[in-house]
Amino acid sequence: MAHHPKQHGGRVGHGSESSLSEESSSTEWVLRLNKQWQAEDVDINSFTDNEPSSSSNQKSSMPSMPSMPSVSVLSVPAAQGSASASAHPQRGPPCVIMAPIVHALLQSHRAGVCDPCVFFNSARGCRAGRTCPFCHLDHPKVNVAGSNRPRKVIRDKIKERIEHCLQGPQDEVHACLQEVARDHAYARCLVRGYLDEDAQGDLKENSPTQPGEVIFL
Repeated sequence: MAHHPKQHGGRVGHGSESSLSEESSSTEWVLRLNKQWQAEDVDINSFTDNEPSSSSNQKSSMPSMPSMPSVSVLSVPAAQGSASASAHPQRGPPCVIMAPIVHALLQSHRAGVCDPCVFFNSARGCRAGRTCPFCHLDHPKVNVAGSNRPRKVIRDKIKERIEHCLQGPQDEVHACLQEVARDHAYARCLVRGYLDEDAQGDLKENSPTQPGEVIFL
């Protein structure tokens, strides 16, 4: 004989009420899970008895992506204005812009055939700057003592030529002294000595010039 749950005041017993609540919760959980699987396109039948199904019956949870073509990476020079190149520009060697006359003097100096400026290597210094057609780089000093010193006759002629240059037109003094200095190392040293004395004389007096006297500016 079946036993019916006792009703107290029209209410179902606590055991029956708990069973109904559990069934309702289970039903809602299954419905939510079924909707979630349907949204993800998962086959519920593939999950049977907690056994892994064969690879032929499995369905991917995500749609398969189309095969992408292979892309080769090209290095873009900085000159084309790429984003990475503009953010981190590569620095090349410093660009030195030289006047043609300076470039020619540098080449001749490296070849050992330059013409050192007599004013630049003296106490007076050269006022022409970059426009000077003679070399302003450092040169080794030459010892003119002993056997390198010319005879007295030649030394006297060199002094006469230097004095002749200093008494000539001011715009020709530099070229004239350069010509004298090219002949002999002693002549170059003597020219520098004259210019050093002239520089010291300018410091102690600013008197008017005498006829034929040249003041180097």
